[in-house]
Amino acid sequence: MSAKKSVRVRASTRPSGVARHPRALARALTTLALAALACQPFRPADLSAIGEPRLLVESDERLRWPALPIAGPGSGAPATPASGEAALLIDLSDPGGELPPIAGGRGNIDAWLRYLSRVRGLPKANVFLLRGAEAKAPTIRAAIESAGQMTSRGGILWVVFVGYALTDLERGEGLLLTHGAAVDGLVPEVNALPVMELLREILDWGTGRPVVILDACGPPGVKLGPLRIGGVEARLVASGYESLNPFPNYPEGPAEPRRALRGAVASAGLGAPCLDQLPGGNRPALSYLVLGALQGWGDRGGGVIQGSEVLELVRDVSLDVVAREREALPLPLGFSRPTLALAVGASHRRPTLGALLGLPEPGSPLVFAGGGIVRRPRVAASWEGQTIDDPELAELLAASASASSGASASTDPLALGERWCARAEAQSGAAVDPQIDAECRRWRRYGRRWRAFHVIVDHDFDLLHRYLDRADQAEAEIALRDFLGAYVEYPAHPKVRAAKAGVDALARGDADWRARAKWGPMIEIAAARYFRGCADADPSCEDDERPSQLRGVGAYAIDVGEVARRDYEHCVLAGACRPFDWERCYAWTGEGFEQGAPLPDAFARDDAPAVCVTWRQAAAYCGWLGKRLPTELEWEVAARGGDRRIYPWGAEEPTCEHANFAECGRTPTAVDARPPRLDEAAPKNMAGNVAEWIHDWYGKSYSRSWPRDPRGPRYGRLRGVRGGSFYDPPEVLRTSYRYALTPGFGYAFVGLRCVADM
Repeated sequence: MSAKKSVRVRASTRPSGVARHPRALARALTTLALAALACQPFRPADLSAIGEPRLLVESDERLRWPALPIAGPGSGAPATPASGEAALLIDLSDPGGELPPIAGGRGNIDAWLRYLSRVRGLPKANVFLLRGAEAKAPTIRAAIESAGQMTSRGGILWVVFVGYALTDLERGEGLLLTHGAAVDGLVPEVNALPVMELLREILDWGTGRPVVILDACGPPGVKLGPLRIGGVEARLVASGYESLNPFPNYPEGPAEPRRALRGAVASAGLGAPCLDQLPGGNRPALSYLVLGALQGWGDRGGGVIQGSEVLELVRDVSLDVVAREREALPLPLGFSRPTLALAVGASHRRPTLGALLGLPEPGSPLVFAGGGIVRRPRVAASWEGQTIDDPELAELLAASASASSGASASTDPLALGERWCARAEAQSGAAVDPQIDAECRRWRRYGRRWRAFHVIVDHDFDLLHRYLDRADQAEAEIALRDFLGAYVEYPAHPKVRAAKAGVDALARGDADWRARAKWGPMIEIAAARYFRGCADADPSCEDDERPSQLRGVGAYAIDVGEVARRDYEHCVLAGACRPFDWERCYAWTGEGFEQGAPLPDAFARDDAPAVCVTWRQAAAYCGWLGKRLPTELEWEVAARGGDRRIYPWGAEEPTCEHANFAECGRTPTAVDARPPRLDEAAPKNMAGNVAEWIHDWYGKSYSRSWPRDPRGPRYGRLRGVRGGSFYDPPEVLRTSYRYALTPGFGYAFVGLRCVADM
């Protein structure tokens, strides 16, 4: 099954579509009596499909958004005198026609009206409010003309639009929908105000600094044509020159004056990721959060609220609270002038996630959602003391007790609940046992929460690290300990282990504690030039291990051990990885490789290596943790310790005290096990136990590799595999030995480990 020359094997023993195994296949098969793999069969239950990630709280109704604005001192006074400010508020939250009203839109505009008049002190004559039927294109243009003329050169012209928008991709412009826009599912042009035209009017009549808030997403069920989609055009608020010059596509060229927006434009987004409603808040998100930022929620220190701070708050909340689908995160766009000063003296603190959920505040500014939501059920006390004659029921109780204690981290509680419910449904008449019915309900409910829990861990972990990027060391330690306290019952989760590594690193004064808290225990490799290829003293060199050469590599870190089965199943439950496909996994039966062949019980242990994963599944797991698969050079440098050794431990021929290979057993050992002759500072099992997928496509030679951070060919048929396994002979354990496999299949002797860029 290797990309290299191999002994001849009968066609019936080699799986079709899979590369041949290394040339040492014959020796491996004679050394191992692997027919025992067919004994004590273990075929793990496939996890059912994971649903889309849900809102990261149990109910939208639990969120408690503060009322806006908070009038009085500290509510965000103007950064410059307000005498030269003016505002246009456009409320199309009740657009009439066929479009449904936007919940909370009127309340947002009313809050802006109070803020502008009471906090910023704008005269009543300087604030224009267009609502409902008043908000037609001609009246909007006239209001912009009047408001613009009232704005001084240093003042701000506020334009806040709450309503619906579409994007005409044929003409490349965003369209704001005015009152009565939808007729028979279409929007007449007279009811679609181009955003470019709005900005042009502002430049024609305004002398100050415009701040335009376009809180508008696409309406449901309304089309302007086959190429038109919901949301405001992203190009209007992209960074760079186009955001400052709103007329990049106009054909007039030099005849069109190059007038730049000296203010800022913010949009709720484009298409599916458009930031529409706050969950549980019943109000449009962008205009609410911008107003909250002006009152102090966005202040990162210094007392002056800048455009970049406003946008950062909006993005943080959209990721922390609003995000529902990983593929379509709501990412608001803008501001064209990040340093524009918008408000001063705003002292109100941003509400924490805990405050929004109504949870008590811990010592940290962060509140993690997962701690109070999922608790393991305990086996009912009523079972104690009973004599269980039914073997199936006794096994079910034992599995439940193991899951309750956390002894089996990879047990799927949802599958366990379905087993209890199947048992309950099999009861009839007087034989109905209420205890079994109760266990069915308890474990089914817990199973659903257990699935949601894995999404919540991801959410909290991301929240933690956005906080750690800005926190000092004392604040970071509090936040990390709070995270560990929230997940104290789940110490085996890889992200919980990473947080624990961060706490330990802080305790010993490790300067890289942030990296430890993000990626967990890893071994760092310094940037340098390293030797790769077959060592001069190695008598077993093969053609594809040459030429030997020095190549540069950037700093990186590699996992201490191989990825465990329990770790991969956590990724599956989080929805970031696909379940093991046992039917496509090749295992040795004693006579040949067979898809779906049963595996011994040793493969089912939580701490056994994750095998039977395809290359794509391996890459997805590493990506879930913010890591990636290693290149061939990175793997080889880590395996040989940066020098020219033949094996990870040196030149000494392998024994079972060095590695788990063909002469030592028939199954993989735990990923945490370290052979006694292996250096404590080295990665575990770089030779033997299970082989490991690497990033690169397989190439037959090193001759044309780049001098720094080389990669394999740009495309190919086979992906590289390194390290040898429990099934391989000694020569396959050499650090320079190369072979490759078909990436679309899983193999019972191939696992993975990840690397991270430092």
